[in-house]
Amino acid sequence: MKRYITGISFLVIIFALMILNIIAPDKEISEFQKRKLQKFPQISFANYLNGQFSNELDIYVKDQEIFSEKLSGIVSYINYNIFCKIENRNIVKNNKSLYENIKLNEFNINDFNNNIMKLMINFHKNKQYTVILPDKSFYLNDEFIHLDNEAFNKLKFKFIDYSKILDASDFYKTDIHITNEGSYKIYLQLKKEMNLIEDYNTQFISVSDNFLGYYAIKSMYTDIKDKILKPSNEIINQLKVTYLDNDGEYKTHNSCYFSEHLNTYDQYSFNLNGNKPVTIIENEVFDNNRELVIIKDSYGLSIAPYLAQHYKKVTMLDLRMMPMDFVKNYINNETEILYYYGFKSVNDGKMF
Repeated sequence: MKRYITGISFLVIIFALMILNIIAPDKEISEFQKRKLQKFPQISFANYLNGQFSNELDIYVKDQEIFSEKLSGIVSYINYNIFCKIENRNIVKNNKSLYENIKLNEFNINDFNNNIMKLMINFHKNKQYTVILPDKSFYLNDEFIHLDNEAFNKLKFKFIDYSKILDASDFYKTDIHITNEGSYKIYLQLKKEMNLIEDYNTQFISVSDNFLGYYAIKSMYTDIKDKILKPSNEIINQLKVTYLDNDGEYKTHNSCYFSEHLNTYDQYSFNLNGNKPVTIIENEVFDNNRELVIIKDSYGLSIAPYLAQHYKKVTMLDLRMMPMDFVKNYINNETEILYYYGFKSVNDGKMF
């Protein structure tokens, strides 16, 4: 009798989940995973023949499944804590920090080489600086699949390497990015390269202690959380920001930091409201017309406020969101240029 009741209960649960998945409205985005979810694929004879329909349908079912994120979180917890696995979804847990197993992609690196050198040639009359940041996996032990300093040898242009002044503690434990404090260490060295002579005393104020970064989201491992510290001094606190929003309109903000993101899963966008095609930082107390253009990926969000202390205007351009030809619209003969990229982005081929 008990076996019969158990079997009936199981079938009822399965049937109920099927009904819920059918009647539940499709979700457009996952706030937790910070990505758009697959919509029901377009039905056509061509899509059926080339396999696109079946592939998109498989992704759609996984994305729209009821409780999928909670179930993935449970699986992650079991893998890391019960089966004592060190890896889940290609994310390694080591010394209370999360890393990604990354293999070198020479095709993407060569593509980056070609594009960045094209920009350097186009603006050869301007002062130009290039920083390529190490991936967090540079600091993993050799027992793991990871990138190391030898990966930098694949880059065919002159750049500034700060891998030796950084270590794993300068990165968020759950994310790909360098912390605001780690970026401050880079800034103190970079200002010498760029002949920025003014010195400003900077303090750091804790604004969050529950940041879950990219690696936590991808692995669905949420037991480790990061703190976010906000830089503060008399110059940084008065910087004004103008950015090109997703609706194509320019909007202004009286701070480099956007506290509303601290109540979302995208807390890294606390810095300068996240990635935008164009972000302009203006220093109204600076008494000369020195200007800087930073061509960057998301790593540039944490360094820009420090550099903006020394310029009348800093313009940040994200070439993942705008054509490369548009860069010339923001540069004149006196403009200084900083190319600022993380090696992970270079290796992933998500730059241009």
